[in-house]
Amino acid sequence: MKENQKGKNLIHSKHYTVISMEFISHINKPLSIFMRIVSEDGIPALYNKNIFKIINSKIGNDYVYKENSEESFELVPEIMSYKGFWDNFFDVEEKAINIFKERFPEYKNKLFYK
Repeated sequence: MKENQKGKNLIHSKHYTVISMEFISHINKPLSIFMRIVSEDGIPALYNKNIFKIINSKIGNDYVYKENSEESFELVPEIMSYKGFWDNFFDVEEKAINIFKERFPEYKNKLFYK
């Protein structure tokens, strides 16, 4: 996270793994870019890209383009790219939770639903 930037439940100068990136285009406005980061309270939340300094711009081989609407698309691991994944995840649906933990095992015991 950049100096002098605020992100709810994030620690300044800590390195975070980007789970997914969401891109939103609005007519007559610049493209908005959000990164899904697991916050300190264990929630994979969306944060504006501008509060972070990118230190590694490599994208995992399993990331795919997923169109959410005419104005929105995301880059997300293919295993998590099915419609409704995030709704199911936040509803603590077992399949979605297991998929997330399989793809990001480093968060196995750090998620919000403990």
